[in-house]
Amino acid sequence: MNTEQTVNMKKKQTVMKTKQALAQPQRVSLQLPLLILLTVALLGGALTASAATKTWVPTAGGSWATAGNWSPDGAPAAGDDVVISSDQSASITAVPTISLNSLTVNGNCPLAGATSGNRITITGTAASSFFVAAARTLTLGATPGARMNFTLAVSAQGTVNGTVIMNPSAGAGGPYDFTVNGTLVMAPAGLITVTPTDTVPTAFHLNSGAALYIGSTAGITASGSAGNIQVNGTRTFNTGANYVYDGTANQSTGTGLPTGLTGVLTINNPGNTVTLSAARTIASGGTVNIVAGTFAAGTRLTMATTSSITRSGGTMTGTPQGTGVYNVTYTGNSMTTSTELSGSDLDNVTVNLTAGQTLTMGANAGPDGNLSVSSGTLDLLGFTIDRSASGGIFTLADGATLLGSAGQSVGENGGKEGVSSSTAERRELRLANRRSARFSSLADA
Repeated sequence: MNTEQTVNMKKKQTVMKTKQALAQPQRVSLQLPLLILLTVALLGGALTASAATKTWVPTAGGSWATAGNWSPDGAPAAGDDVVISSDQSASITAVPTISLNSLTVNGNCPLAGATSGNRITITGTAASSFFVAAARTLTLGATPGARMNFTLAVSAQGTVNGTVIMNPSAGAGGPYDFTVNGTLVMAPAGLITVTPTDTVPTAFHLNSGAALYIGSTAGITASGSAGNIQVNGTRTFNTGANYVYDGTANQSTGTGLPTGLTGVLTINNPGNTVTLSAARTIASGGTVNIVAGTFAAGTRLTMATTSSITRSGGTMTGTPQGTGVYNVTYTGNSMTTSTELSGSDLDNVTVNLTAGQTLTMGANAGPDGNLSVSSGTLDLLGFTIDRSASGGIFTLADGATLLGSAGQSVGENGGKEGVSSSTAERRELRLANRRSARFSSLADA
């Protein structure tokens, strides 16, 4: 091998060594991201693991902060699920300000915080993330030096079948509060209250966007000792909140139901009557939603412009008041119209029932606006829908049905631009040439 060959051989060996040196880090660089990803995945799994469930062990109270008072061992951390399963003969003390995923109370339980009023916040979105069992009492702020506040966060859900007593006994401080930003279900016997000797003010706040399910026969009251909410401080029932009356007996709405409601008032009390206790206005954007039972409005219900009534069941008595134009929509299964159509400023009427279901007219109606049958059947049954003035649009969607009788003419110009029937039998009426038309009246001749 000559000198040039020797040099070339050494160059080749140097290049090969260089390639091998470069190749090795490349293999490592491919392995490192994989290791990093695995590590992050494992840590992420630990960080996103479901909340721990902590069950209180003693039956004679004790310190919240004592690890051995909980099963498994250790005081609850933020985001945990806390269960009080047995009656306590003394207070659970040193309750901190803490956010919990859930709090379940199946035993009589006094919780004691601090003079300034520590706060428990429930954030869980599962049903009954805050739960107080029937015939059981949760006392928040059990002694004068250990007050408590409570918040049900946005999207959180709570159910009170028993009693919540807020900051009992005389003492300084306050006001303290029970605040609802999510959904709170109050059973017929459910109660949020204070003790008769309590001089410390505790408020109740139902904020805009929150929902309150009301089971008490007395509904909700602005003051006094009736209804589901009986705290001694300010009771705030926001006009932008939603109110559901779903008791198991006849109910009054109570004086706590706000006027100028922009949220939704729902009547869902099958077989029973919910009576509007005092004059109330459904403001622009607000809705009365009748699901089941009878809503006895009398002459106390005023519908503002662009407010609405929706019925998927139930019925209504009384006459909507006011000069604001309001809309009515029917959904769900078959039903007969009631007095929701009797207001002098009824505007648009929409029939959007489940396919195959029928809305039967129970009286004449005089809307100011349009009539739409989007789904299901509208049966006039001898009554008329007569606009208060000429014009308006009647729309019959594909697959929807309008039932009338012999000789009926619907629309302008003798039915040529509307709906007509010339047969001697009750039958489906069809729009002439199109699916919408101007109309002055719909009459079942």
